[in-house]
Amino acid sequence: MGWSPEIHDILQATQEHEIEQRDLYDRPPSVFKPWTKGRVALLGDAIHAMMPNLGQGGCQAIEDASVIADKLEHISRRSEIEGVLSEYRDTRLTRSAAVQVRVITLTLTLTLILTLTLTLTLTLTLTRASPASRATSSSAASTRR
Repeated sequence: MGWSPEIHDILQATQEHEIEQRDLYDRPPSVFKPWTKGRVALLGDAIHAMMPNLGQGGCQAIEDASVIADKLEHISRRSEIEGVLSEYRDTRLTRSAAVQVRVITLTLTLTLILTLTLTLTLTLTLTRASPASRATSSSAASTRR
């Protein structure tokens, strides 16, 4: 009973200094938080951080930068920068929030699938390995004969 021998081999071969903890946290979309202050704007993970499983952090930063560049290209005075950066937030908010929600949903779905798979695998492994299940299987087989 217990873990399979391969798991024990892996655990014994792993040295303490090789074990690292890397916490990841989901953040809800920044719908109510300011993206800009004066002539400064946040973009990418600074304003809408996402879990790394879809690789969207960098993609969203590139989309943000593209929108900012496009908006800044059409101004003629520095005094227009603040207004243009507010437009950037309005332009990007829906798309970035939708991607964040998709990433969160996918993360939860994959976590659930992985948990169920591991639980089922462990249950089947323990059931096959347990002496009680072998005895039950043997008596059931002899009853059918």
